[in-house]
Amino acid sequence: MTSSRRILRVAGSLVLACAATVATADRVRTTSGSIAGEVVEESRRGVVVETDRGRVSAPIGEIVGVIYEGEPVDLARARMSAAGGGFASVIDRLASLDDTPGLTAAMRREADFLRSVSAVRQAIFTGAGAKAAGRDLTAFLRENNDSRFYYPAVEALADLLADLGRTDTAVKRYRLLVDDGVAPFDAQARVAIGVAYQRAERHEEAVRGFAAALAAVDPETDLARAAMTGRTVSRAYLGQADEALAAARDAVRSAGEDTTQLAAAYNTLGRVYLAAERPRDALYALLHTDLLYNDDAATHAEALSLLAAVWRDAGRRAEADDARERLRRRYARTVWARRVRDG
Repeated sequence: MTSSRRILRVAGSLVLACAATVATADRVRTTSGSIAGEVVEESRRGVVVETDRGRVSAPIGEIVGVIYEGEPVDLARARMSAAGGGFASVIDRLASLDDTPGLTAAMRREADFLRSVSAVRQAIFTGAGAKAAGRDLTAFLRENNDSRFYYPAVEALADLLADLGRTDTAVKRYRLLVDDGVAPFDAQARVAIGVAYQRAERHEEAVRGFAAALAAVDPETDLARAAMTGRTVSRAYLGQADEALAAARDAVRSAGEDTTQLAAAYNTLGRVYLAAERPRDALYALLHTDLLYNDDAATHAEALSLLAAVWRDAGRRAEADDARERLRRRYARTVWARRVRDG
């Protein structure tokens, strides 16, 4: 929710052409515009830019990305690759960067961040190289614990630990983000705590985690909807199927004509039915997403992953293979594709 992930994702909005040529100044892209000048200070809380109007501060939660004056093309391309989820290509793009003349400390720091976080994201996706990636990212954090990359790096490390099943250690990392209270990382971490407990099948702790997130995040956001979904599903696993089904059906009704919300709601309904050991009902719910509300990649990939398992358990091999193949062909870079492969 996933998204480290925010900085990598929104970095895709940076214009590559600006970075591929020598800029006349550093440029800090923010959620409200752009600041041109020289980045003179950097910390985990944000950056300070010396402009022709004086010094301007950009809080970390508002920073979309930074383009450095005279930065090399390989750094810009690596940034774009990471933003698009092409984590495997980032290291290749940065392989010769260290030999580039005029590389500043700030550029080297971003390159190290892109390498280490991309390795972690790739390890989460492939299931390979996790220990080495985790060590490298831990070393990056130790050496750059007051850089603008601190929060996304902590988030990525926590995600890796959760993926490895080291739930308690992952939660400790997420709580560092919660305790610092810097948006949006604190809200993302609150939801991630619930997700980590749920993946570990520790549903009582998951319900408490999701409830705490719902009490702290904007109720109109995707994060709040994710927390609501997580709490609903974990309640079903705790034997509160009636309450969970009522909540899931209400989510379907309240989605109106929003196809993305309808897909998410039907996926939730399907997961609740699975938790309640009602696979036939789960199948019908998930088919709504697959056949009717399949425009959103994330929710459609989730539905295909779940459908593959439901069809397989029902002995319908052809249908299971079809769902699995469509998932791999259309959404190969998603965690859902990996889970089907691992299963």
